[in-house]
Amino acid sequence: MDKKIFFIGGIHGVGKSAICNILCKEFNLKYLSASHIINWNDSKVKNVDNVSSTQNKLISGLQESIINGGNFLLDGHFSLINNDDNVENIPLETFEHIDPINLNLIIGDTVEISQRLLKRDGKFYEPIFLKKLQDCEISNAKMISEKLNVNLNICTTNDYSKIFTAFNLYLPKL
Repeated sequence: MDKKIFFIGGIHGVGKSAICNILCKEFNLKYLSASHIINWNDSKVKNVDNVSSTQNKLISGLQESIINGGNFLLDGHFSLINNDDNVENIPLETFEHIDPINLNLIIGDTVEISQRLLKRDGKFYEPIFLKKLQDCEISNAKMISEKLNVNLNICTTNDYSKIFTAFNLYLPKL
């Protein structure tokens, strides 16, 4: 894919949608959600039956979504929870197909995220499990950034300044 996609990842409930909506308005980007592209019918269910198959659906749907051009912001993950309740990394090949302009990762306090998910989705996730998921996301994001030679910005839910700075650098060049 052409370099048209900015990627924002983070665990469920970290606040990706909120920052994505702000960034899209600020930088005139089209917002894409990996969950919507793959037609994930129940956003409250976080377990993924087959991560590889899901990523293939994402790549196909993404190609259809960006056919008319423009600049896009894709909200997704670097790691997911599989049906065995284990953390599984999104393969490097998925990001090779996405071919992102840059990578961004939002991290947060897993106790707060656990409470947010319980309130939003009605399901409790142990903060220690969410920390493991978040640590895997960080590790996989760093590996993907290094392998693709693409800049990675890691921000907290309280400070998105690195992302705004990066977008200001990239967008005038497009």
